Amino acid sequence: MKKHRSPADGLTILLILVALAGGFIFILGIRPYVVLSGSMEPGIPTGSMVFADTRKTSPQAGSVIIYRLGGTLVTHRVVERHEGYSITKGDANDHEDPSPVDDTQIVGEVLYVIPLIGYICQTMRHPLVLCFLLMAVLCLYLLYSRTQ
Repeated sequence: MKKHRSPADGLTILLILVALAGGFIFILGIRPYVVLSGSMEPGIPTGSMVFADTRKTSPQAGSVIIYRLGGTLVTHRVVERHEGYSITKGDANDHEDPSPVDDTQIVGEVLYVIPLIGYICQTMRHPLVLCFLLMAVLCLYLLYSRTQ
């Protein structure tokens, strides 16, 4: 007798694969960040999710980096590279950033950009949204299990 797989089985497998992939990139030092301003537009739109390699803290000129400025994370391009520090500028800005970025401030170098996904991730961080989504998944599961 042939066993039929349910959509829930496929969803479970997909979630496991996503978790494994996420764990793998985390081990490699790749971290996701959300871009909250338009200083890097149009290349990196507001609301994008960027993935940065946290092992790369001495970038070349032209690289896009994430660095700490006080309690804020900034995503800007390196326009000049010097020993121990970088001069940065947002692509949409007219002038270079006022202060050089010390290598110790650099969080990582941007590897990949996914536009607009950051908005979804920021929304998902809100407890009420997360609770609503968990309830919706539970309701869908219960409805599906009753039809079996």
